[in-house]
Amino acid sequence: MYAHFLQIYFKGQIIVYDSTTLKPIIHCRQQGNQQQIKSFSFSRRNDYIITNSQDRVIRCYRLQDLLNIKQGSTLQPIQRFQDIVNKTLWKCICTSGDGDYICGGSSKSHSLNIWERSTGALVKILHGHKGELLSDVQWHPNKPVIISVSAGTGSVTVWTQAHVENWSAFAPDFTELEENLKYVEKEGEFDTFDEDASDNGMENEKKEEEEMEILDVTTIEAPDYLQSSDEEELEDFSTDLENGKSLWFVPVVPEIDLVEEETIIKSESRPNSATKTRNPGKSQAKSKRSK
Repeated sequence: MYAHFLQIYFKGQIIVYDSTTLKPIIHCRQQGNQQQIKSFSFSRRNDYIITNSQDRVIRCYRLQDLLNIKQGSTLQPIQRFQDIVNKTLWKCICTSGDGDYICGGSSKSHSLNIWERSTGALVKILHGHKGELLSDVQWHPNKPVIISVSAGTGSVTVWTQAHVENWSAFAPDFTELEENLKYVEKEGEFDTFDEDASDNGMENEKKEEEEMEILDVTTIEAPDYLQSSDEEELEDFSTDLENGKSLWFVPVVPEIDLVEEETIIKSESRPNSATKTRNPGKSQAKSKRSK
C-alpha cells in the first residue's frame, strides 16, 4: 500500500490513487446506503482498513480485496461493528498493533468500545470521567495500552491491563471465589484436642503412632564400599566352630616363658658355696647343739 493512497468521498465512495502518477486506479463504494465516511484507519501491518460511517457502523475491509476489486463495484466488508442498543455515533476509531482488535470512541461520552476483529464480539467497554467528551483515541503500536484525549479539559487517559495476582502459583490447592461463601465448621475440625472423639478413634490414633517408623540416628552402618557382596548384613564374628559358625581368627593363647622363671627361683633357693667354706666351725657347733 506504500505506492497508493486513498480518497474518501462523503457519499461512501472510495478511490485509490497511484502515488507516482497521481492517477486513480480503483473506484468503488462501500456496502449499504450512501452514507458519509467520517474517518478511516489502517492496521500497522497494512492488511486491513477500517472505516467509520455516518450510519453508526464501523466496517472492516481487507486491503487486498480493495486493490483487486473491479471498477465501480461494491466492496463487501469482512466484519461490521456497531452498538445496537444505544445506537452510538462514533467519534474516532483505531486498531491494535497486531490488528486483532478494533477500538471505537463514542461521540456523546468518554467511553471506548473494543471488539475482536475475527469474531466481531464486543470484548470490553471502558468508561472515562463523567461529563467529558472524547476528542481522539490511539492504540500503542506494541503494547496493550490505549490513550484517549478528552475534548473539554484536554486531559489524557491511559488505559492498560489490570494487574491480577495468580494465587494458584503459591498454593496449588487455592480456589478463587467469585462471591462470599458461608463455611460451616465441622465438629472438632480446628480443635487441638477433640473432646468428643470416640474411644475407637483414640485407639486408631495410638496404633498409627505406634506404627510410625522411628528414625535411628545412633546406629552406625558400615559403608557399602567396605563390604563384600558375599557377606550378609549381620555377620557373627564368634569362633564357635562346633555350631558351624565361621572362623574369623585362630584362637592362640600366649604361652609364658617358664624356663627363665624356674632358673631364677632355683638360684635363689640354692645355698651359697662361699659361705659354707668360710665358716665351717659355726656349722659344726650348730649341729652339736641341736643334738
